[in-house]
Amino acid sequence: MSWLEIQPRDPIVARDGRPFNASQRRMRSLDWPYPSVLAGSLRTLVAKLADLPFTAEVADRLRRMEIAGPLPLVDGELYFPRPADCVVSAEDGVRKCYASRPREMGGGGCNLPVAGLLPAMVAAGIEDFKPAKTPAFWSAAQMAAWLTEENYAIPPDPVDVQAGSGFLNAPEQDQRTHVRIEAETGTALDKHLFQTSGLDFEDRVKLAARSEGGDEQLAGFVAGLDAMHPLGGERRLAHWRHSGGTAWEAPGSVVKALEKTKLVRMMLATPAIFSGGWLPGWVGEDARCERAGVKMRLVGAATGRWRPISGWNLEKSAKSKPGPKAVKRAVPAGGVYFFKVEGGGDPAELARRLWLRPVSDADDRGQDCRDGFGLALWGTWSA
Repeated sequence: MSWLEIQPRDPIVARDGRPFNASQRRMRSLDWPYPSVLAGSLRTLVAKLADLPFTAEVADRLRRMEIAGPLPLVDGELYFPRPADCVVSAEDGVRKCYASRPREMGGGGCNLPVAGLLPAMVAAGIEDFKPAKTPAFWSAAQMAAWLTEENYAIPPDPVDVQAGSGFLNAPEQDQRTHVRIEAETGTALDKHLFQTSGLDFEDRVKLAARSEGGDEQLAGFVAGLDAMHPLGGERRLAHWRHSGGTAWEAPGSVVKALEKTKLVRMMLATPAIFSGGWLPGWVGEDARCERAGVKMRLVGAATGRWRPISGWNLEKSAKSKPGPKAVKRAVPAGGVYFFKVEGGGDPAELARRLWLRPVSDADDRGQDCRDGFGLALWGTWSA
């Protein structure tokens, strides 16, 4: 297993893979790179370092590498997307934090598609308010406090975020205007302007990734990695290097809290791809499931709107043809699922064995999991 740090040297253009709309003459970046952006760049870098030809056999070797990330890394600490079950109000300039939980509607009803599922809402009696903006990322320490419901801080307004606060804003969007150059004359063509936007990272913010699996030769190149290589669209450069540490391990406070509970929370640190859309395929029609030997029942969920994920296939083989990939619908990072433990199993095993491990459904080749979609955090919740 290898841990990596990636330092962008230029604003990164992160796209969802859908074709560029030439008529609009602009290319917009995502707010944060998808796992497939990182996985594709790393596998390409390893292939170049190993001087491998771009064949179907080599592509299969590279795809067997299991890659996780990217997550923000600041001073050796991981940061995670804001959780969807956190709701903040800022009425009269006073910020308050509320936890959205599965709750009975009190006389009403709903048509949620899974038996026994409850809508995730704030507690009854709280006046209606417009949710306030919060920072895009929380530090590992702040997230552990939120997942154990102990001593967590109220997220500040994004404009008030300070270094060392435990919160981090999304990278700024860097807008650039370009011209089309005539190859024969080397001059700009009239009326052929277009724009791109990229993610402008602070110097203190790096991207963290984890790589494991694959064959011994490829793993050796990752373990000794120290190179400049493009990341994302427009071939913007980043510095890739091997690192160490324990940032990817589950916090002890989370493990201890799970040892004492029958109420389990799962939060997505990266977008997840499920066969049931928002619903994991490993959850049965009766809402029951088993993970890490723990038998549970899904009772609620808090997720954002689906995100499109696509790409462009360059491989040419008997099983694959070059061209655009089919669009997949992903549950955005930060989505939260609420479970009740039923039967045997130690809930702490979820954190010990599945912390920052993919929970996406395995497709025909299990590639979504190997690309790092659906990395999960685990915690507790109170009814």
